[in-house]
Amino acid sequence: MARWIGFCAALAFAPLVAAEIAPLPIDLAASRLEFVAQQAGLEFRGHFETFDAEIRFDADALADSSVRVTIDVGSVRTGDGERDEILTGAGWFETAVFPTARFEARAFVPAGDGYVANGELTIRDVTRPVRVEFRVADGRLAARAILDRLDFGLGTGDWADPDWIGHEVVVDAVLIVEADAR
Repeated sequence: MARWIGFCAALAFAPLVAAEIAPLPIDLAASRLEFVAQQAGLEFRGHFETFDAEIRFDADALADSSVRVTIDVGSVRTGDGERDEILTGAGWFETAVFPTARFEARAFVPAGDGYVANGELTIRDVTRPVRVEFRVADGRLAARAILDRLDFGLGTGDWADPDWIGHEVVVDAVLIVEADAR
């Protein structure tokens, strides 16, 4: 009888245990994390040279999927050394105090031919909800988010003027799954 009660209890609680989805093996050297912003009305592009991503995604198990991306914000590069130095300093990323940014998501929904990850982005110890649209195909996860830099305290004071530096930043990521895992 005790075994029967134990078996029934195990069945009752089984749905509460999340299935473990193995992380996708991401080829970070082939992947990229880029952004587009505006300075004085002109578009400029940049990227982060160093970041890490742990992606546990299964389209058939969205409730058990998760994403965590950690970005070394000191690795920002825009092709302009002076701008890069400003971005890592006070009023911007302030990398001496806040060396990393982090995105985490555990809520996923289908959307069109892809998905939406509703998560939280933390920059400079400021955490805000962020919606990331993404598609998975041919060994690639392509994602896009649109942010307001002021929501994270980036570019304060004189830099806050949208005529000088636009508030909107478009972030694009292309994460490549290692060929052996496909």
